[in-house]
Amino acid sequence: MGYHVYQTRAMPPAKLKGHIMTTQINELRELAAAAASRWTGCDWTTDEGRTGLDLDDANGAALRRAAEALDEGWDDDLMPVAPSRGPDELGCDLADWREAYIDDLRDAADWLERVAEDAAGAAAAADEIMAQIERGELRELAYHGSPCSIEAEYGACPAWRAWQNAAEEYLAALGEDDDA
Repeated sequence: MGYHVYQTRAMPPAKLKGHIMTTQINELRELAAAAASRWTGCDWTTDEGRTGLDLDDANGAALRRAAEALDEGWDDDLMPVAPSRGPDELGCDLADWREAYIDDLRDAADWLERVAEDAAGAAAAADEIMAQIERGELRELAYHGSPCSIEAEYGACPAWRAWQNAAEEYLAALGEDDDA
């Protein structure tokens, strides 16, 4: 039985470095795409307004339409979000509670639209940072204005944390290469 020995040529260091950098940038892009699709709006439990609305996965436009429909005529089937507090907890009659619920829906719609805008802003910030990295213009990632800092305005940073960490590690490695 014969064995064949294949000779391989080593990739030149500059080409290898470029290949590694391209791979890392592609990984950063994948992480950014995953984060952008993961955080598109409110994805956590809330207790908003006087009636205690949980807005997890709620849509601002849908809440606004429901508020308008309920304002025209009350129908329990039109309630898009279950309240955690009823008239007894608020110490009011049913008519006042319904008014409070409708007001909470409108306020929640405004807030959810801001959250969705911020989520889109985080994705846009990541795109701009990635473009700066690819052009070689960025050597250190500032936290302020980063996608993670935008998401963190709402508490934690679960969607953008992996991207933030990977981008910081990539830029730190670039800095180490510059020092060598």
